[in-house]
Amino acid sequence: MLKSRAERALSGSLQLDAVVVTGAGEASKRGAANANRTARVGGRMFVWRDSTWTDIAHGDSLQVVRVAPFSDAYFALLRALPELRQAAALEPAVLVAGRRVSIKIDAGGKTTWAEGEIERLVRDFR
Repeated sequence: MLKSRAERALSGSLQLDAVVVTGAGEASKRGAANANRTARVGGRMFVWRDSTWTDIAHGDSLQVVRVAPFSDAYFALLRALPELRQAAALEPAVLVAGRRVSIKIDAGGKTTWAEGEIERLVRDFR
């Protein structure tokens, strides 16, 4: 049987109903799994909590220092604590537990450091 030129042109394309079904299935899976999302990054385990990837080692008693992503403070922090580089890639926000302080990288955090502040943070984190 010979196909028309239009049929041949469309034969390699996707059907809309297949795309819609696949997209809807993935969206519903993401919604259902949203509460149980986890990620292992840089030897740490993170859980998705309140729109933030939260290090399971973080305790509510730890002070939290917030740092704005891609700010001068952020890049200085990653130079001072290179072990945070992998975790810093988690978006939209990440909370990483340290020994005496946790660091949260999210919008609205610090953009610069006061003199001596980052040195104290590194000491408290490690």
